Amino acid sequence: MGWLWGKDKTEVVERPEEAEASEEPKLLPAPGEAEAEPRPKPARRRTNIPMEVRLLSVQACESGLVAREVAELAGVSTSTVHTWCRLYREEGIPGLAKRTTSSSTRRICRALEERIKAHREAHPEHGVRRVRDELRRNEGLDVSAETVRRVVNEADLGQPPPKAHRRPPQVRRFERSVANAMWQIDIFTFQLKRMYPVYLVGIIDDHSRYIVGHGLYRQQKAVAVLEVVKDRSQKSGTEIDH
Repeated sequence: MGWLWGKDKTEVVERPEEAEASEEPKLLPAPGEAEAEPRPKPARRRTNIPMEVRLLSVQACESGLVAREVAELAGVSTSTVHTWCRLYREEGIPGLAKRTTSSSTRRICRALEERIKAHREAHPEHGVRRVRDELRRNEGLDVSAETVRRVVNEADLGQPPPKAHRRPPQVRRFERSVANAMWQIDIFTFQLKRMYPVYLVGIIDDHSRYIVGHGLYRQQKAVAVLEVVKDRSQKSGTEIDH
């Protein structure tokens, strides 16, 4: 700073080079010393926590994990974790469900539930999707099918399960009244030891349950079955209807 003397008054003039010299010098980091990183901002607390996260947080606390650590993982405060644990002990899983704190919202929910109940009582044959569509079309109420199902089940307005109708007793016959009225044919396959497979064609009488004819063949063909049937027919004198 310099002093300039005039004739009548004294003025103080500040020179630019002296003003720069009066400022405090900035400290530069030493060679090899890294600049300090800015401190990260704390994570923003989550407001809309899914039901699964709340339940897992409670289970983690019950398994021995500290509430502070659970709160950091879930992105909430420690008091919120304690509140979840208390609600779970008092009310179970329903206590962890999200609850509205607005009185107007609660009034709207109750009014919507009353409209669902009234429609269900007036039209008990309508399903949950039909109730949803009717309320949306006629009254402009936007409601999901799951909400309709929950309200209907809580009000015990669901459709009763269908009653089982017992059939009247019927006489069922599994066998013919006389022999040779019907034959049953079956083919059994087995492997000869260190040899080839063979096929046993057998005829069973439906009345007596006896084997009345059989044949052993190397190949499973219709010719073999017809041969056994014709042989049995000739021996018993039974005519076969084609």
